[in-house]
Amino acid sequence: MSETFPERLGLKHSFLNRLTKISLIQKVAAALRVHKILDRCLRILPIRGSLLRSGSIYRISSYSAWLMAKELFQFSVYRPALSQGFTCRTFIDLGCHAGYFPLLLNDVFFSKNPPNQLAGLCVDANPLMTAETAWHMEANGLCGVHVHHGMAGGGSAKSRTFYVNSTSFLSSAFPQKHPEQKLADPLLSLDVPVLDISHLWQEAHGDAKIDLLKIDIEGSELDFIRENPDLLRQTKRVIVECHKWLVSEADLSLSLTGLGFRQLQRLNEEEHTVVLIFEQ
Repeated sequence: MSETFPERLGLKHSFLNRLTKISLIQKVAAALRVHKILDRCLRILPIRGSLLRSGSIYRISSYSAWLMAKELFQFSVYRPALSQGFTCRTFIDLGCHAGYFPLLLNDVFFSKNPPNQLAGLCVDANPLMTAETAWHMEANGLCGVHVHHGMAGGGSAKSRTFYVNSTSFLSSAFPQKHPEQKLADPLLSLDVPVLDISHLWQEAHGDAKIDLLKIDIEGSELDFIRENPDLLRQTKRVIVECHKWLVSEADLSLSLTGLGFRQLQRLNEEEHTVVLIFEQ
């Protein structure tokens, strides 16, 4: 089981944790752009931690990364999708952010897999995030996990505009911000390559089946599923986050069931997002 933050990360995390629970502090922080100050501080002095089973180490070098690590390691939002007798050795992580999800997989399935023998792909359109992911894979000896900078779900175009949000995990191929995002920082537009994920998988791992495909690409999830039916057919389980202000959940479910998947669970449902688990 992944450790909870306060047990090992000490004062820095405990202080941040308390701040996020105080609504007045949240409003003041948004007004004063405190997230930018935290980003600068964490870049200079990252928070570091490790996971209990595997000993996988991680670092938190931005406010967005702290939120993501909290979601995966403390709240264990994906853990229900990794249970019920499921075993994962091969995976694709689309929208990998800082690279914490492979560390979670390595930890959850540590007793079932040879140490650090995950085989996978990590993809993100934000170059800062792919650099951070690459650091985590190298630091933990996960040499079977290949990290790529680029966009999934971009059709036949060779490149596409990507909008980098100040909250990095909300970055997207679409200029519309999350409906509840309070920060008014302008989006940074980048021209990024559109990747052929099927080709990258074949190149790295041949004809190996994909145990788990995680899709968290801020509105491009339906495009990716429709464009990659063959890749989906060789996939056992899918975790997909539906961004409801950009994608119809009904269309998403219909596309996956049309490929032979059945829905197992709905997780973390909120007004604008829901995580859906499918298996075939």
